[in-house]
Amino acid sequence: MKKWLYVCQNSHTKCEQNKPLDRQLPTRLIEVGDTDMDLRLCETLGLPQESQYLTLSHCWGGKVFTTLTRENVEQFLSHIPTKSLSKTFRDAIEVTRRLGFKYLWIDSLCIIQGDEVDWTKEASRMEFVYLNSALNIAASAAPDGDFGCFSTRIPDQLYGCKVLARDTPDVFDTAVWDITIEDMTSLFHNEVLKTRAWAFQESLLAPKTISFTNRQLVWECISTRACETFPNSYDVGTVTYPAIRIEYWDNPRRSISMKWSSLLMDYTEKKVTFDKDKLVALSGVARLFAAKFGTTYVAGLWKEGLVTQLVWRVSDEPDTSVRNSMPSWSWAAIN
Repeated sequence: MKKWLYVCQNSHTKCEQNKPLDRQLPTRLIEVGDTDMDLRLCETLGLPQESQYLTLSHCWGGKVFTTLTRENVEQFLSHIPTKSLSKTFRDAIEVTRRLGFKYLWIDSLCIIQGDEVDWTKEASRMEFVYLNSALNIAASAAPDGDFGCFSTRIPDQLYGCKVLARDTPDVFDTAVWDITIEDMTSLFHNEVLKTRAWAFQESLLAPKTISFTNRQLVWECISTRACETFPNSYDVGTVTYPAIRIEYWDNPRRSISMKWSSLLMDYTEKKVTFDKDKLVALSGVARLFAAKFGTTYVAGLWKEGLVTQLVWRVSDEPDTSVRNSMPSWSWAAIN
């Protein structure tokens, strides 16, 4: 992880050029300290704007775990009891320390839960939380907080079978790895976190992500993708970046409608716990899209090219027993 991060910070021109100009810190961060005794919540007003922090993408699951509330916010500003946190949170804190960072942002520990005013305020700037992060930690394999970030790996599955190929007599100079395309695509498409709508938005926004999958670590940034099997980078078959990462929005060959439709094809396959979050979980990307192209957002679609965007269909029979408040012509009306 340290090598990937170092190479990206010092060698990737494209990553450096795509740093956001509007540098904002989240309202609150977790100061991880050197030990669990130093762990506390930190209000960022007064912190240097260049302060670096990591973020965490995770599945909440059905388990109950400690969150930030109005009742414990004063206590957390002094000290957060580590043992009360989920395993996924504890693992993310350890990763943050080991990578040499001081601050970590976790949604349920940095946004006051059950406080509609605080949630609305923080949700309205969610895009900047991830855009400005130094690195996003993705607990890709964890269905809930009890699972943690780390999984038991099987070395044979991690590295495959290495075969030396002889090009000339008595000289072995080519190594062939017995790794299938299915092996590599499964790293991205078979993980629990990849099914979640909020995590999809986070993956589009974060400039760098380290994913803790079931089998190995996976690195993604604007410039490259790497994993433990191919630590120097790889691009195998159908393994591709998300349909429309922010840095590719300037592609002149695609209209606004085409760009957004590509995104929706992926997004509409994701799940939300609450149906009311269907548009909210994409709102950060939508705000950036609106600022970029100067167009108007209308119930999950765009005023520019709206007629073209109305030509959509569902792949499965929708659940018509439940109605939501979205207009019937919007994809967001489908449950």
